[in-house]
Amino acid sequence: IALPGVIVCLLLHKYIISSPPKTAAILGGIAGAASIALTAVMVSFSLALSGDEFFTAAKLALLSHIPIMLVEAFVTAAAVFLLVRVKPDFFTQGEGK
Repeated sequence: IALPGVIVCLLLHKYIISSPPKTAAILGGIAGAASIALTAVMVSFSLALSGDEFFTAAKLALLSHIPIMLVEAFVTAAAVFLLVRVKPDFFTQGEGK
């Protein structure tokens, strides 16, 4: 379940830390939604591979994550916006800078 979040972080982290607050918030929202989307795809794929009787459940699992993706996008965007404005070095801590 954590793998999609790690993948998205590796892809977007450098763009988030080098962007102004509004752009970083948008990228953070995309990262949050993409993490949920990748998780839903992985769960649905696993269910679909389990047999034909699970194919409907796989489709429902994928569709049921859409509202969660929207909420996650807004929450993550707000958190990134706040952190970039209040403590900009938060995203670079531990990088040896």
